[in-house]
Amino acid sequence: MVTSPKPTSVDPTKVEERYLSDLKLSRLSRFAALFVTGMFLAWIIPYLPSGLDPDAYTGPGSLALMLSVLAVGLAALSVAYLLRASRRREMLVAWSALFDESTGLHNRQYFLDRLDLEIARATIGNHSFRVFLLQATRQDPGGQLRRLNRDDLSAVAAALRENLGPYDTLASLRPDELAVLAPSVVPVVFEHTEEKLYGALRGAFKQAHKGQAWKVRIAGNALSGDVSDPVRLIDDTRELLRDVAPIVLATDGDGADPGSRTAAA
Repeated sequence: MVTSPKPTSVDPTKVEERYLSDLKLSRLSRFAALFVTGMFLAWIIPYLPSGLDPDAYTGPGSLALMLSVLAVGLAALSVAYLLRASRRREMLVAWSALFDESTGLHNRQYFLDRLDLEIARATIGNHSFRVFLLQATRQDPGGQLRRLNRDDLSAVAAALRENLGPYDTLASLRPDELAVLAPSVVPVVFEHTEEKLYGALRGAFKQAHKGQAWKVRIAGNALSGDVSDPVRLIDDTRELLRDVAPIVLATDGDGADPGSRTAAA
C-alpha cells in the first residue's frame, strides 16, 4: 500500500536563518584567514632570503609559527562553515520541492505526483480513491470576506490532520485552497470524510477570530481507474466546487459554535 509521509518537523525559516548565518561566518573567517596570511607574509619577508631559524622557538620564529597555524586554522574553519551552509541549502531545496513555504503543507507538485501514483494504483489494482478540495474565507470586522492568512491555514491544517487517515495526503494548491487525497478500497469510508472535514473546520474556527463567520466550500470526487490525467482531475473537481453552495460556519462572541450551518448564495 502506498503510504503518505508524515508532516515535516523542519522549520524552513530557522534553517534559512542558520544557512545565512553560516555563510556570514564563513566569509568572516575567510577574511580573517587572508588577513592573518598577509600578516604572516609581511613578517617573514624581511627575513628572506636567509629565512628563519627552524630550531628557534622564541622571537621571530615563534611569531611566524603562530601566524601560520592561525591562518591555516581560520581557513579550515571557513571551509567547515561553508560545507555546513551547503548542507542546509540542500535541505531547503529538498524541502521546497515537497512543501509549500507559506503553509508548511505538501505543495501542488507533490500532490499531483501522489495523485498520479494513486491513479496508476487504481488502474492496475481496481482500487478507488477520492479527492477533496476545500476553499474557505473569513469575515473581517468590516464585513468583508478575506482569504485565510498563514495563521488561519496553519490552524485549519492542524485540525484537518487530526481527522484524516494515516494514508491521506493534505496539500496546499493555492493560497485559499487545500486538497485532500484519500485512498481507500472501502467505498463506505468515503461517505464520512466530508462531514469529518466540516467538523474539523468547525473546531479550528472556534479557536480563532471569535464572533466572525467563515464561508466554506468542500467538494469531493470519487474515482477509480477511469481517469489518467491528475491535472484534469483537479480541474474537474474544482468545477464541482464552483457549483457547491458555500456553508457558513459561525461562532458567537465567546468562540462557541451555535451549530448553524446555512447555505449562502
